[in-house]
This record gives sequence, structure tokens and C-alpha cells, in this order.
Amino acid sequence: GFGTRKSGMVRLDTNARSTYLANLLEKMVPANERVVIVAASMGGTIASPFVGWHSERVAGYVTIAAQLETEYMKSTRVQSVPTLILWGSDDHPDSAKALATKRTFPNHQMVIFPDAPHPCYLKDPG
Repeated sequence: GFGTRKSGMVRLDTNARSTYLANLLEKMVPANERVVIVAASMGGTIASPFVGWHSERVAGYVTIAAQLETEYMKSTRVQSVPTLILWGSDDHPDSAKALATKRTFPNHQMVIFPDAPHPCYLKDPG
């Protein structure tokens, strides 16, 4: 957990995390097609570098309290990526992590799930 494992005991290094999704999508999706990226929690260490480096390929980004790799967010193009930020109210939606996500993606909508934990999708919204 917490981004320290890769199908076992070996941690993905920064370079591997930054290229993994690009390499996968290269094999699955034609280069001219845009994709919606969904990342939950530590999945952001894989997704956010892709969004930062390949924002022209991103039709939308859904982050579920996902980790943000800010060193990959230097491109001004990332600011135009339509972003849905999902957060559980019990997971501090006003935290520094949440505020950094909102600042990084100004074209965002944030939905806070009431009485929901970090994996807010586990809470029944009904």
C-alpha cells in the first residue's frame, strides 16, 4: 500500500510511474483519441504524471482523493483539463492535498460525499 509496492515487494521508481500509463494507453488507444483518466488515492502517482505530461490526450480527469505528483504539473495545458474531484467529508476535503488539487486543476468541480471516508465511493449516496 501507499505506493510502495509493484505486484509484490518492488516499488515503482519515479520514471516508471511517470511512463506506465502512457505506455499502456499507447497499446490500447489510438494516438488521436482522448481518454478520461480516473485515479483513486495512491493511483494518482501513476495518473497525475500522465495528465501533466500528456494533457492533450486527456478529455477529463476524475480524482478520488488521489495523490498529486506536482513535479509533473508544470504544463499550463493541465489547467484546462476538465477535472472532477471526489472527496469524502471524513477525509478532510479542506486539507492541503485537496487545496493543491483544486489549485492545480482550476477547471474543476468538487463533490464532497457527506459522512464518507477516504474511499468515498464505498459510501452509499442514497
